[in-house]
Amino acid sequence: MVINHGEKEDFHTHKWKSIFIADSVADMRYYGPEEKIVWERKAPPRDVFRTSVTWKEPEGRHAIENLSSDQVIHGIRIELKN
Repeated sequence: MVINHGEKEDFHTHKWKSIFIADSVADMRYYGPEEKIVWERKAPPRDVFRTSVTWKEPEGRHAIENLSSDQVIHGIRIELKN
C-alpha cells in the first residue's frame, strides 16, 4: 500500500487476519464503513519512527487519507487465507 501526501485510498475490506508492516507513516484520517471519519492520528517525528509490525484482525469497509503535505504512507499487509 502506498498513499501519497494529500491522497485518499479507495474504500476496501480485508477478509482475513493479517500481519501489517509499516515502514513509512504520516498524519492520517481513517474512514469507516459509512464513509465517516472514525479517527485521526498524528505521525511520530521521522527521527523517532521505526518500521513496525502488527497483527491485524479482519477489517470491514474502510479507507485511509494521508493528511501530510510531504510524507508518504507505505506498508505491506500479508493476509493469511484459510
